[in-house]
Amino acid sequence: MTLTGFQEQFNYQFPIDASIYSVPAVLRAAYWLTDRCYFHVTRSAEGQYLVHLAPKPDNPEPLEQIAAEFSTSLIDQQLRIELAESSRNVRDLIVAKAFGEGDLLDDPIPGDARDPVASGEEWDRMVTR
Repeated sequence: MTLTGFQEQFNYQFPIDASIYSVPAVLRAAYWLTDRCYFHVTRSAEGQYLVHLAPKPDNPEPLEQIAAEFSTSLIDQQLRIELAESSRNVRDLIVAKAFGEGDLLDDPIPGDARDPVASGEEWDRMVTR
C-alpha cells in the first residue's frame, strides 16, 4: 500500500533502523498510540523502516511528542520480544511442570515433586533443545 492521496495528511515522518528493531516491535509500539494519531509504516531504504504520522482530528498533541513516546515504546516492545525469546525454554518448562502436576500431559516430565525443575543432565538436555 502506498500513501498516494494521503501524503498531505501524513506530514510527519522518521526512519527506524531495521537492524535494531523488528517489524513486530514497530507495529506493537504503533498500535498502542493509534488512539492519538494515525500510523503508516513502510520500508524506505534497505535496512530502514519509515514511520509516517498523521494527527487525529480530536487530538491536539504535537506529532513530535507522539513520535518521542513512540520511540520509548519501541525500545520497550523490542526488549519484550527479546526477553520472551531468551526465556522461552524456561517458560515452557515451567508450564510443562504446572500441567504435569495436574496429570494433564500425555508424557511424564523429568524429575519429581521434590525437584521443582530438574537437575544435572536432565536440565541441560531440556534447556538446549
